[in-house]
Amino acid sequence: MENYEDPEDRIKPEKQLPNPDIVADIIHHYTIKRKITQSKYRYVSTKETDYHIDKAALLCEKYEVTPDRYVSIAYDNLAGKKTYFNTSYLVGPKMRKLLEDETAPAAEGEYKVELTRASLNYKDIWDQQLDLASRLTRNGEAIETLLLDPSVKFYAWFRIMCTPDRLPEVVNRYKLIARKELNNKLKDFLKSQEMDLSRILD
Repeated sequence: MENYEDPEDRIKPEKQLPNPDIVADIIHHYTIKRKITQSKYRYVSTKETDYHIDKAALLCEKYEVTPDRYVSIAYDNLAGKKTYFNTSYLVGPKMRKLLEDETAPAAEGEYKVELTRASLNYKDIWDQQLDLASRLTRNGEAIETLLLDPSVKFYAWFRIMCTPDRLPEVVNRYKLIARKELNNKLKDFLKSQEMDLSRILD
């Protein structure tokens, strides 16, 4: 089995305590996934499982990913035989790489505009991403499903702001990332379009 010890644990002598609310959410969503193939599964606290869950909660907070999304990333990409989806899949170098990919900015050339803070033209981004969303929904994709799909290269702020009504699941999943994307120039653009910034800020 892969060694899931994080090299950072050996470097830092102090132990960082995870947020208990995030720990509880990780356990909740992990249990839901385990029950897909083990309907009677109940989380059992052991030294090993608690270590994995606590570490997952710290990574969840560090990468600003919601607990449900965090567990889904591990389940969808690492579990293999889903019956054996144990807590060790929630941590380790492979999981860290997936989190980095999940939260990394889009690669250069992914959009028609240059993706640097100095040159971002939010009107161009809005038009380009709206056009992509329109084309995909015309092909039968439901808008909420589309906006929740991390493989589609939308900005988090666009996912949250592009629908007339607030979509709670989209907001909950992408709000923390959208807050990192939010700067004065983007705020000015959203205000100029009379969009509800509270979707991101509340």
